Parts: sequence; structure tokens; C-alpha cells
Amino acid sequence: MSDVVIIGGGIIGATIAWNLRRSGRDITLVDRGDFGAATTSRSYAWMNASSKVRLGYPIDYAGFSVRATIDPYLLAGDIPTGWLHPTGNLELVAPEDAARLARDVDTLLHLGYPVVQLDHQQLERRHPRLTLRAGTVGAWYPTEGWIDGRALVTDIVDRLPCETVELVRDDVVGFGVDHGARAIDAVRLRSGRVIAARTVVIAAGAWTADLAALAGIDVPMRARTDAAVPGLVVRLTAPKAGLDHPIMGDGFLVRPHRDGEAVLSGDAHGARLSVAMPPAEVTRAAQRLLGVAAKTIPALRDCNVITAEVGVRALTGDGNPIADRCPGLPNLYVVVTHSGISLAPTIGRLVAREIQSAGREAELEPFRLTRFVPRPHQMAEG
Repeated sequence: MSDVVIIGGGIIGATIAWNLRRSGRDITLVDRGDFGAATTSRSYAWMNASSKVRLGYPIDYAGFSVRATIDPYLLAGDIPTGWLHPTGNLELVAPEDAARLARDVDTLLHLGYPVVQLDHQQLERRHPRLTLRAGTVGAWYPTEGWIDGRALVTDIVDRLPCETVELVRDDVVGFGVDHGARAIDAVRLRSGRVIAARTVVIAAGAWTADLAALAGIDVPMRARTDAAVPGLVVRLTAPKAGLDHPIMGDGFLVRPHRDGEAVLSGDAHGARLSVAMPPAEVTRAAQRLLGVAAKTIPALRDCNVITAEVGVRALTGDGNPIADRCPGLPNLYVVVTHSGISLAPTIGRLVAREIQSAGREAELEPFRLTRFVPRPHQMAEG
């Protein structure tokens, strides 16, 4: 019997396990592959709250993201290795979007988020190596940066106490449902193993809805075939002139990575991305994206593509996170968010507290499943 079975060994599942490690509960962390090797490692891994305002998300989500910026630093106090990189982030905006940027900056400042707005002359003085279109303006976010998600998950897994935490590499294929008790009582694995469970957490990124459906629960998420879900993630050789911090420009994002590397992300600029794209097409899309970014950052012209992958965003139906017990199966907990890299330290802490207390954390109230009209599948027999 496992007190808590966490399905999904990415950054969300790992941080939940980390925050439960001293609870006295027996924990089983399950992933079908290597821990941190799926969505977590195919992410741009940008640590930020500014995008919630830029993309027009509700103010409670933006405020939650701003408050969540402290938790990566707290987690780094427990795990003081090289996964956290608070380098700052530069956003470049075309002149026609200057008014939008000014509104975003004003909103972020009212939320208590540090940001410095930069006019064109200030950008040229501060960043002389960039090629800027006339009238380009920008913003500097000093507390943003990037998180090496795969390194963090590896560090967490290595530090989890083996006497109370079991790590399982297997595929979940079903659940046992006790209809009388209105509870999940078992997790079934492809290997044939059945794990008896008191609480089950599904934190499987873009595959969360598929797994929840096995228990008869509908989690509103965009299909992995939706055009908004795939994203291009490219590892590059680092520019010879160096890259000190992330830069967000017109149609691209680029940041430092591990020694000698950089990471580039964005859309395919002409091709429709999908997880089924042949590798040669993915590489061609990466080269096009690199060409777009190099127009603004000439130092990228000497960079070479090391790997190019199509990652899948864990997008819910309305884009906001979900963190909730499931209606009808209160011992089944579902956690999914597109902003897993930024929010995992906070969501992992809050979800663990809800599991331990059987209560409700006020900060998670905007992200409950009850905001959607429930459409439960027919439950499978236990």
C-alpha cells in the first residue's frame, strides 16, 4: 500500500514528492520513462511571471505567478545546486506594440513585480551588439531567468529518502475504482503490477487528461494536435560573444543553457509543428528560427544546431492551471499547468499541503476543476 502515488516524474510531480518527503507517508513516484525527460526537458524553461500579463491571463493568475517568484529561491536553499539561474530577462517590442508594453509594465509594477521600461536610445546604449529596428522599445525584468528543469528533477530524485519513497519506471494503464467509497484504490501498470493507493496524484503534463480519463474524469485540455500545443525547442552551440540572459524578440526566445550551449524556442515560421514531424523537417524549422533570431542577435549567426525537438505544452482548456481533487473521486488529485517550470516550486508546496491536511489552500482556489462544466466519462469497473 502506498499512501500517495504520484503519476508523472517531471518537475511538478517531483516537487510534490519533495514537499511530501517528511510527511511520514509512503510515496510512489511513477513515470513511464526517465524522470524529468519528457515535457520538463523539452521546455524553454523560462522563469517568469511577466508572460501572464503579456498574454492577457486573468489578474488572479498573474498575481499568483508574481507571488510564486519567491519559491524557486526557497527551494534553492534546500537544493543548492546549479539548477536556478536568475539572470534577468530582456523583452524587445516593435514600435507598434509600445503602448501595449507600457500597459503591461504598469500592471506588473502594481502587482509588485520588478520591471524597468527601456526606450530605444536606452536599449542601444545597454545592448550595442543587438540589431534593433527603428523605434524598438523594451523591458528589463531583473528577477527573471531560467531553470534547468531536468537538473532540478534529477537533484530531487537523488535526494528523496529511499525508505519512504519508491521510484517506479512504468506506464500507467488503468485504475481500480471503489465505487462504494467513491475512491481510487489502485494504480495498474503495464508490467502487470498493481499499486494499492490511498491518494493518487496525476501530474503528467500534456498527457494528464488521457490518464484522468482512465479513471472516468474529464480534465479539459487542448489536444496535443492543437496548433497551440507544439513548440520548437532547439539546443545551440553558444555564441562566441556570450549570452548572459534570456532575450525575447519578434518571433523567438533565446537564453543561455549549460556550458557552451544556448536554447532557442519559438514557432516554426512557415511549417506546422507536430510531434509526428520527421526529424529532418524539425531541423529545417530550427534553422529558420535561428535565422529569424540572428537578425536581432547577430552573434547567433555563428551558432550551430545541436538538437531540435518539438515539445508539447500542457495547455488546459482556458490556459490557466488546474490543481484540484476530482469531483466524485476526492482521493484523486489532478495538477497541470503550462507554466510548470516557473510554478512548480509553489504548486508543489501547496498541493503537498492540501494532501497532508485534506484541506484547501486559498491560493489555489482560482484553479479548481469546478470552474469547468463537469463532463465525466463512464467510470471503469474496479
